[in-house]
Amino acid sequence: MNLLKRLFPRRLQLQAGVIVSLLLVATIALYTWHTIRVQSRDATTAIQRQVTVMAKNISDLSINYLLTEDLALIEALLKRIAAFPNIVSIVICDMDGTIFSQVIQGEHGERRVVYEPVPLSPPRGSTAVTEIQDTILVIWHPIEEGSLVGWVRIEYSLLALTVLQKRIWRDSFIAGVLVVSISIVLILLFLHPHIKD
Repeated sequence: MNLLKRLFPRRLQLQAGVIVSLLLVATIALYTWHTIRVQSRDATTAIQRQVTVMAKNISDLSINYLLTEDLALIEALLKRIAAFPNIVSIVICDMDGTIFSQVIQGEHGERRVVYEPVPLSPPRGSTAVTEIQDTILVIWHPIEEGSLVGWVRIEYSLLALTVLQKRIWRDSFIAGVLVVSISIVLILLFLHPHIKD
């Protein structure tokens, strides 16, 4: 016992306990951060793929309506598709950004056709474009029939993903506090006989 006391004085034993606890906290925080990053990236990629497929389907379905300028059928199509959860708005516009039809989803799930005279700024070229603005995923998909006819623009809310990230952080923080508390108690119980002497 005296040899252990000389090699590991009381102060060093307490410092070892604190260092081990801090290492546990750092490990849990790093693991949580990495897990959230990977899961967020994977979830965002999966959502992007789904919304891109949705935009492509709208493009394929609306090409005939757009060429015949049948706005009533375009609006009916957009209203049906806008019923999917997390869709903020769907727009069909021409190459210059003049809006043919725009359907937005309200707070309570109601879908409204909105007429805005202000043209959008579609991407240059004829390649699909994806961007994330705050918690909104925006996808531009070209409508083509031999050449570019117009664009489908979908805004999709990523708010549910943000809420999930916050919940993972909260749950990980609680788990980390529990693990660190238990480890400190175990370390102190282990060191108690040595400190007491």
